Amino acid sequence: MHQPDTFMSVMIASAGSLPYLLAYLAGIVFSLATWKNHPQVSTVALIGFVLLLANLIAGVGLHVWLVTAAEQGSELAHSARLHGLLNVLRGIFAAIGYAFLITAVFGWRGTSAKG
Repeated sequence: MHQPDTFMSVMIASAGSLPYLLAYLAGIVFSLATWKNHPQVSTVALIGFVLLLANLIAGVGLHVWLVTAAEQGSELAHSARLHGLLNVLRGIFAAIGYAFLITAVFGWRGTSAKG
C-alpha cells in the first residue's frame, strides 16, 4: 500500500470520530464558560471531557500506528492480544471520563423535601 492510500484509509476510518471530537470540544468550551458560576461542577466536567478527548485522540493515533506497522510487516501490529489490550485500556479510560461527567451532572444536586 502506498503512503497516500494509508492516509486516506486512516482518514476514512477516523471520520466516524468527528461527532465525538466536536461534542468533547463543545463540552470543554462550555465547562470553561460556566467556570465562574459553578467552579466545582465545571472542573469535574472539564476533567471528564479532557479525558474523553485524550482517549479519542490516542485511539486515532494508535490506529495510525497499527496501520503503519502492519504495512511494514510488523507481527506486533497483527497481534490480537495487543488489539484486545488497547481496546480494554481505552474502554477503562472512557469509563473514567464518563464517570466524571455523571458526577458533574448528578453530584451537586440537593435533596428535595417532599411533603
